[in-house]
Amino acid sequence: MVDRILEQEEAIRRTLSSDWETSHLVPTWQDIDVLQAIHTVLSPLSSLTDILSADSYVTVSAVIPFLHLIDKKFLKKESIDTQLTHDIKKHIRDDLNERYSNRGKDIKVILKTAMFLDPQFKTKYLNEQENEIEDMKLFITDNSPDIEVASQSQSENSCDQPPAQRRCIGSLFKDNEETDVMPEISKEQYINNELDRYISSPKLDFEEDPLSYWKDVHKTYPYLSNLVKRYMYLCVCATSSSSERLFSASGNIVTPCRSSLKPEKVHMLTFLNKNLE
Repeated sequence: MVDRILEQEEAIRRTLSSDWETSHLVPTWQDIDVLQAIHTVLSPLSSLTDILSADSYVTVSAVIPFLHLIDKKFLKKESIDTQLTHDIKKHIRDDLNERYSNRGKDIKVILKTAMFLDPQFKTKYLNEQENEIEDMKLFITDNSPDIEVASQSQSENSCDQPPAQRRCIGSLFKDNEETDVMPEISKEQYINNELDRYISSPKLDFEEDPLSYWKDVHKTYPYLSNLVKRYMYLCVCATSSSSERLFSASGNIVTPCRSSLKPEKVHMLTFLNKNLE
């Protein structure tokens, strides 16, 4: 709306000034300065809010990266900023810090864990100097569900058996060689090895889907993939927009002509409305 007012400023002035009853509503230069300052600060942020308001792809993992992007790029102090623009940026920065930095520990854990489990980001925005990477690895180790890793590895080995080959001289020596026995490792060691492999692997392209990624690598990272599936960190919505859309759908279902619907029927119709799209 602010963008539209600035774009049509001259037309608004002419229209309001043409009638004495509305001439007092003609925006002053102070009004235009305020609108321009608001537009300068908020316009670059509109695309970020649109991205985080979606519910058809993973959004919660991008909250911390977006906060870094907003602070370092969009709210960065510029030499051309007016005092009003500077004050608006400062108030936005303080509000974001209050919302995400000074809130409870549980919110931080969810945001950091979701970001870590998103192969597009991993440890990129974790502070190594504050041991956030080690703390995250410890949290993952403590909360990973128990799974049958041994049986999975055996089944993988059985599937990877090479085709039968004809007997040769080398096969006679192989039959008499002592096979190396792999030492058993604890769950913690296995998870640590899995975490190290996951962190060192290439990041996922931003155009790819993190949920599809974990579906494809569930044999490569059994503990991490089960953690993603069980606790569903990546399925949390970053904003309340999806909930608001759900309430809007319920409002469209319960109309004056259908006011006698029972609550159970409303729940069923709302569920079908959102899941049959």
